[in-house]
Amino acid sequence: MKKIFFSIFAFVSLSSISSHAQLTPIYNYDVQRLETYTHGTPGHAHSDAVFELKIGASSIAQSYGYHTDDTRNYNFSPSSIGPVITYSFKVSYPAASISSGYYPLPLSIGGETVIYAYDPGMYNFLGRYGFSVVVKRISSTQFTFKTTQFNSGIISASTTLKTTGGDQVQATLFPNPGNGYAHLEYNAAANDQLTVRVTDINGKFISMYRTDLQAGSNRLPVDISNAAAGTYFVYWQSASGNKGILQMIKQ
Repeated sequence: MKKIFFSIFAFVSLSSISSHAQLTPIYNYDVQRLETYTHGTPGHAHSDAVFELKIGASSIAQSYGYHTDDTRNYNFSPSSIGPVITYSFKVSYPAASISSGYYPLPLSIGGETVIYAYDPGMYNFLGRYGFSVVVKRISSTQFTFKTTQFNSGIISASTTLKTTGGDQVQATLFPNPGNGYAHLEYNAAANDQLTVRVTDINGKFISMYRTDLQAGSNRLPVDISNAAAGTYFVYWQSASGNKGILQMIKQ
C-alpha cells in the first residue's frame, strides 16, 4: 500500500512534558515531508500538502510538494504563544480538497495520534475517498506522519452512544458553548490511550481520533469549527476502560 511520511524534528525541553505542559522550550522546529513509495500504488495520497503546527495561540503553516523530501522550518516567537502551552497540528491536501481540523500532537515517545477519515474535512465527496493520517513520535525530537487514502462511502458512518456509565469527573470541555473549537481536558491516572468521537444529534460522525496520553492532565483539541451551529456530543473512551459523553454547543 502506498504510504506518505512526514518527519518533524522538534527541539524542545523534554522535562516533565505533557499535552499542555508549562515549559520553557525552544520554539524552533524543522518539518520534513518524506515520500517513500511510488505514485500509483493503492493507498497513495497524491497531493501537495500544507502542514500547520500550533503552539498555544500561535500557528505556522508551510507548503510541501509531492514526490520530494521537502524540509521547512517553523520558528515560533515565545511572546506569541500565550500563557497556556498546548501542542496541536492540522494537515491539508489542496489538490484533493481535504483538510483536517486540529488534533493533538503525541508527546510521549512511541505515542501516536490517528485521524480517522470519518472527519468530513478528510473526505472528498466528489471522488468518494478519504484520507487517514497517523502521527507517531518515534524519538524525543522526531515525529513521523503517514497518510493513507481509503476509497469508500465512509462519510455516512454513524453510531448510537449511551450516556449512562463512565467517569465524567475525569473529563471537562471548555469553552462551551463556543465557536466550535474547544479543549477536552482529561486526567489520566497513568499512561493511557483515548479515543475521541464527535457526533451530531443524529449520531453521524463529525470527527474522530485516537491519541496516546501521559499520566496527569492532558488538554486535547476538539475542532468542529467547520460544522453547522447546533448541539453535538463528544464521546471519549480510554483503553483502561473509562468512558463518558459531554454535550458540546456550537454557537
